Order: sequence, then structure tokens, then C-alpha cells
Amino acid sequence: GFRGANGETIVAATIRYGPNKFAVKQPTFLELYKAQLLSPFTVFQLFCVILWMLDDYWQYSFFTLFMILMFEGTVVFQRIKSLQALTGMGNKARLVWVYRQETWIQMDSTSLLPGDLVSLFRIKPKYADNNNKDKTKKKKRAGVLQDEGGDIVPADLLLLRGSTVVNEASLTGESVPQMKEGLVDLDMEDQALLMKTTHKSHVVYAGTKMLQCKGEQQEAEGDGGTNTPSSSSIPPPPDHGCVCFVLRTGFSSAQGKLVRMIEGSQEKVKGHERETGLLLLLLFFFAVASSSYVLYHGLQTDKRSQYELLLHCILIITSVIPPELPMQMALAVNNSLMTLMKLQIFCTEPFRVPMAGKLDSCLFDKTGTLTTDELVAVGVLEPKNLNVSSSKKTTKDDDEASTTTLQAQAQLTPMTKVTGEGALVL
Repeated sequence: GFRGANGETIVAATIRYGPNKFAVKQPTFLELYKAQLLSPFTVFQLFCVILWMLDDYWQYSFFTLFMILMFEGTVVFQRIKSLQALTGMGNKARLVWVYRQETWIQMDSTSLLPGDLVSLFRIKPKYADNNNKDKTKKKKRAGVLQDEGGDIVPADLLLLRGSTVVNEASLTGESVPQMKEGLVDLDMEDQALLMKTTHKSHVVYAGTKMLQCKGEQQEAEGDGGTNTPSSSSIPPPPDHGCVCFVLRTGFSSAQGKLVRMIEGSQEKVKGHERETGLLLLLLFFFAVASSSYVLYHGLQTDKRSQYELLLHCILIITSVIPPELPMQMALAVNNSLMTLMKLQIFCTEPFRVPMAGKLDSCLFDKTGTLTTDELVAVGVLEPKNLNVSSSKKTTKDDDEASTTTLQAQAQLTPMTKVTGEGALVL
């Protein structure tokens, strides 16, 4: 049943699951720089630089080598910045109440383990006020903020008591808030937990935002409330929040799988290599024919050394691919990354940028994917109240919408009213 974790269970779960956070090892500059220099284009260009040095083109060779190293370094630097931006997708740590060893204790949310019983409580987020710089300082305890991150679910949880309204747009792209209620009919011995079907309305996912959260006491005052048989013996949490059973934490959670997919998708795309290989094979055929002609006629005369003759034949073969092409591509990719970063678009795989230039259309499944994950209705302005010439604010009576407008809005879009904050969330 849902009894919470004890001493032996805590030790075993800590070893197996680890902390509830996204600890991704960021590659160093030297690691990415080494991988970039070992790419086929860069190796080919460095080989051409060596050939030019052997042919006494010292100044041009050193300048080209400097440009290669500089441009590859800028590409690596932009990639590191993009990876660092993705690292901030994790949830901020905060203090939560956890039921362990038959008592409620307060601990860091990064210490949550599967099998814990946790109190889910929403703290209204505090927004920055530029005009008031003397606001109350944030309370800290062991380096954990107590007044931030209070509306974000810390892990994948099974709701046992209470109810909550969550916005799952950050994970699913669905902008309609979802109502979650406490579980009342699950038999732990005979029935399996079906998170995606039967018990979907009882599961809240890590990273989703709580719009409303009612604990057992608040629900009892409203409609009587319900308890699961296996959790009825557990005392109510000190903060009167929703009692939840921790299902998954860290990278095993829904948000963790998303972060792992984004930061782990580093495999090269191989769909374009067939066309590129056929083109290079065709050009290589003509290059071999040309170098063979030069080599044949060069060996007929004794005026040129065989060293210079062989060197020029190799230069003819390497001239199939312009040596400046990799540097030009690096410059184009770097400029593209700079333009995207100015638009707050981060790219973790720069090698995909040239292939993206062939696209003429993109299809997305939801508008929320392109716009924002928060669509909050500010108000409804009817034509009869529209006054363009007046800059005065409308009064409360003038700002109220008619019954017909509210009925039409409710039929078009599902709405959830968040009590206590005066917000109407679409």
C-alpha cells in the first residue's frame, strides 16, 4: 500500500534512482573542438594545407590554417552556449513535506525518491517588480529557495488526496488545463496502475505548472473529499496540501525523458550522404583522368623532378573539392547560428543548418508549439464598450461581459477558473 518509505527502502532507492535532478555532463570546449577538427571536411582541408606547404605556399597555407582553426572554434563556442541554455530546463529545488518513517519531514525536492509520499502544495509565484527594489529578500534554507518554483510539480506523482488543475503545455503542447483528482478505487494487490489510460486523471507529471491545488481539508469543506483505503491512516501534511505518491524522478520522469531526448540527439543525419558520394565519385573520375594525363606526359620528359610531378598530380585530385569550401561552410553556419541566437533560437547540432536550407515548408501539430505554453485570458471586450478615442480605463461595471458573450466563449474553448487570483485560464 501507500505507506511511505522506511530506512531500508530509502537506502536502496537512493542507490538505484539517485537525486531528483537533471545532472547532465556538459562537454568541454576541447572535446567538441577535437571532434570538430576530426570531421571529414576539416581533415581534408588540413591535408590540402600540408600539400600547399610542400609546394612552397607558406603564407597562404598559414593564413588558411589560422582561418580554419578560428572558424571551427567559433562553431564550437556557439554550440556550447546552446547546450548551456538547454541545461536550464530543470526545475528549481524547493522544500517539500515528505512522509518518511511514519512522520512528515521537510526536505529538498531533489531528495525525492520513487515510493515516497509527498505533499503537493502550490505557492503563488512572485513576479519581479522593477519599481520596488526593496522587496523582502528570498528566504533560503540550505541553499533552497522557499518562495520560488512553488507552482511546478517536482516529480511524476500519483494523486491520492485532494485535487489540482495543471497546465501540461510544456510537455504535450496542449494549452487546455487538466483537472486531476485523488485516487479512490485502486487495489494495490489486484489492479495495475495504468498511467496513460484508466488512471490518467490521477497522475501529475514533473515540470507541469499547477494553476490550482486543493488539499484534503479544503476539499472536505467543499464536497466531502475522498481518501484511498491504503492512505487513510496517513495523517494530513502540515501544509494541508495534496498527498501524492512519487512514481518517477529525475530522468525517468516525463520531463526528464524530454530533456534526455533533446540533449542526447547528437547522431549525424545520413540521408544526404548518398547524393554527396555520387557527386564526389563523378568529380573524382575526371580528376584521376586529368592527373593521369599530367603524370604520363611528365614522365616522358626529364626536365621536372618526380617529387614535384607527384605533388602536382595529388593537388589536381584534391582540387575536385575546393579547399575553401569547408571554411565557407563554417562561416555560413556560424552566421546562421548568430542570427538564430538573436531570435532566441538555440541549435545544438550545427551540422543540420546546411540541410535546413533545402526546406521550403515546416508542419507543426499544434499552434502552442510555435507560440507559448501559457495562454491566459485577460478579458473580453465587446463592441458596445469599444472606445478608441478614450484612453481612460473602463470601470469594473463596464468591464463585465454579458451572459451571451460568456456562453459563446465557454462553448468555443474549455475554461478553468482559478479561485483566489482572479484568473480565467483557457
